[in-house]
Amino acid sequence: VQRLAREGARAFMLPLYPTDLGLPPYFDECYSRLWSAIEETGIPISQHVGANEALWHVLQYDTTPAKGIFQSLPPVFMAEVLANWIVGGVFVRHPKLRVVLVEAGLGWIPYFLERLDTMKKRHGWDHYDMLPETPSHYWHRNMLATFEEDTYGVSQRHRLGIDNLMWATDYPHPDSTWPHSQKVLETHFADVPPDEARPMIGGTAARLYRL
Repeated sequence: VQRLAREGARAFMLPLYPTDLGLPPYFDECYSRLWSAIEETGIPISQHVGANEALWHVLQYDTTPAKGIFQSLPPVFMAEVLANWIVGGVFVRHPKLRVVLVEAGLGWIPYFLERLDTMKKRHGWDHYDMLPETPSHYWHRNMLATFEEDTYGVSQRHRLGIDNLMWATDYPHPDSTWPHSQKVLETHFADVPPDEARPMIGGTAARLYRL
């Protein structure tokens, strides 16, 4: 981590599902030195949307054209990633960490945060002293998400936090907005005040990655 920071790294990409690789989950104490080292650098961690073992099982039975069921599910499974970081208490122990959910979209996050906050109250989490603050508190303080096309997510920007959202073109992948990126910007931010749109379109990324 220290070597990469000296060489100008702007983000650390970590495996999305460490348990699929035979490694402990990221809330395990064995990672404490790693998280502390990353905190010292101020460099964010990237968690890029992808498939876990459960999704690979879906791929095996998905005979739809273009494997459409398999392709549609990865953003939903990012909820597991979010829960591991927040509910596992990583941000309680390492408050300066920043984790970015990459290419996972936004629309599912408001519901899931509300669900987690409700579970803290209703499912005995306070009894076990799992989290001093609500799960949504740690989202706002420690996590961000990128999106390409998500008008519903943009409409929920005040619940998610404007500074927690970053638009991306995803060029040159199939999800890319290219060559219609300007049109997508016009559509997604037509009713968004400029002082709110600018951070999402580029300002937050420039600050986070020190560009």
